[in-house]
Amino acid sequence: MPRQPKHVGNLTLQQKKKICEWSAAHPHLTQRELALKAQRELALLKQPTQGAICNILKRKETFMRATDAQLQRRRTATLAHAAVDDALANWVHQCQAWRISLSGDLLKAKTRRIEELLDTPNDLCLRFSNGWLQAFQARHGFKSLKMHGEEGSVDEAALSMQRADLRSDLQFYRLTDIYNMDETR
Repeated sequence: MPRQPKHVGNLTLQQKKKICEWSAAHPHLTQRELALKAQRELALLKQPTQGAICNILKRKETFMRATDAQLQRRRTATLAHAAVDDALANWVHQCQAWRISLSGDLLKAKTRRIEELLDTPNDLCLRFSNGWLQAFQARHGFKSLKMHGEEGSVDEAALSMQRADLRSDLQFYRLTDIYNMDETR
């Protein structure tokens, strides 16, 4: 089996995550020992400095939270509006828990509202492009799912009772006078 190519320069986030995992699994290792282990195990040409290991361990939460797509990168992009991003992500999680369908336009409108609540100056407000929306969804692992009808929100026990009530109410009307208004605009 061929060896992995050696890279000189910045470590990937996956390599940094591995160093953090080693540190947690072996707390007795010094930072210099972690650097030596990283050079051997990760097939690095140069051993990371003790200062680099120290900086990696300071930011371990960032590396441990990284998604699979982010782990191949060598740097983390810094968010200019981390508070807005976090607040919107929390709101989306709440909506998903309640099975509320969200559109891109709704996400953009909610972000504007969050910026207002956080008193973000106008010159620092986000531009809500489709690229921003795609990056937000990728950053947090959100997918655009199309929900059909009211699937998942039906109480099966009450449904049979409601059907019987509806039939008794509709018996006084002609079929030509009965309409389905559920999905009519």
